[in-house]
Amino acid sequence: MNYISIGPLKKKFSAIALGTTYFGTAIEESLAFSLLDAFAENGGTTIDTARVYGQKAAGRRSISEEVVGRWLQAHGMASTMAVVTKGAHPHLKGMKSRISRDEIVSDIEATQKALGLDSLDLWMLHRDDISIHMEQMSQIITEVYETVEVKHIGVSNWTHGRIEQACSLWPQPPIASEIQYSLASTTPERYSDLTLVCMNDEEFTYYREKQLPVFAFSSQAKGFFSKGIEGGIDSLPEKVRSRFVDERNLTMLERVRSVCDQTGYSPAAVSLSSLLNSPFPVVAIIGCSTLPQLRDSLEASMVEVDSTMEKQLLGGVYETA
Repeated sequence: MNYISIGPLKKKFSAIALGTTYFGTAIEESLAFSLLDAFAENGGTTIDTARVYGQKAAGRRSISEEVVGRWLQAHGMASTMAVVTKGAHPHLKGMKSRISRDEIVSDIEATQKALGLDSLDLWMLHRDDISIHMEQMSQIITEVYETVEVKHIGVSNWTHGRIEQACSLWPQPPIASEIQYSLASTTPERYSDLTLVCMNDEEFTYYREKQLPVFAFSSQAKGFFSKGIEGGIDSLPEKVRSRFVDERNLTMLERVRSVCDQTGYSPAAVSLSSLLNSPFPVVAIIGCSTLPQLRDSLEASMVEVDSTMEKQLLGGVYETA
C-alpha cells in the first residue's frame, strides 16, 4: 500500500480509501466490519464517510459514521486510522444550505459522538454555497475552530476558484479537496446534480500547480471499466451509461482493456492506478460491497505505471502537458 501526507497531519493516509456510503444500510454491519478488517489487514488506513451517509433527514443520525465508530472502538483503531468525514450537507429535501456556524458545530459534535473521537483530524464541508461571500465564510470557519475540536477543515465539491479564495481568507486554508475524479470523465449535468464538482482540465491544472491533495469519489466510475469490459456496455446500469458512456470514455475503455491484456491486471486495478499516479497527491475512494471487490481494487496499489502507460491512460483524459 502507498501512503501520502495531508498537510501537517501526522497520520499516514493510504492512497486508497474505503468509502462507507452504504455502511449500515445496503451493507449490513457484519459485512461492513469484514470489509474494514480486510482493508486494515492490507495496509489501508484511510476511511471516508459523511454525516449524511445513512441519514434519512438532515440533523438526524448518520448510520455510516456509527458503524465506523463501533468498528474503531471494537478494534482499538481510533489512533491508527485516518478518518475523513464531511458535514453541513444541504437539507435533503430542497437542498437548502446548512453552512452556518450553528449547523456546522452541530454536525461536528454529532460526528465526534458517532465516531467516538474527541477530536477530528480532517473534517470537510460537504457542499459549497456560492451565495455566501468568502469573507463571511471565513468568519464562520473562524468561529467553528474556536468552538469545536477539529484540527483542519477541507472542502468537498468546491471549484478551484472558491478554494483559492478560501486559501487567501480562511484562518487556516483548506488542506484537501474531495471531488469526482476517475479515468472516465463526466460532468455535474450528467450526474443531474449541479452541486457536484467533477474533474476537468481547469481543475486538473489547478491541483497540479498547487499540489493540493485530492480525495477522488466515484474513482472507479461506478464500475464503468470493470463491468464494461467484462459484460459489455449493454450490461451497464442505465445510471452508469448516462453518466459515463460517450465517445471519449469508450476510447478510454479500449485503452484500459489493452493495458489489462498486456499486464494481466484487472480493469479496476488499472483504472485506479492511473489516478494514484496523478501529478498531484490523490486518495482514491473505493466503494466495495464484497470482499473480492475490495481485494480487486486494492491490487491497484501494486500496479507499476510506466510513462507509456501513463500517457496512454491519464494523458488521454485530462490536460497533462
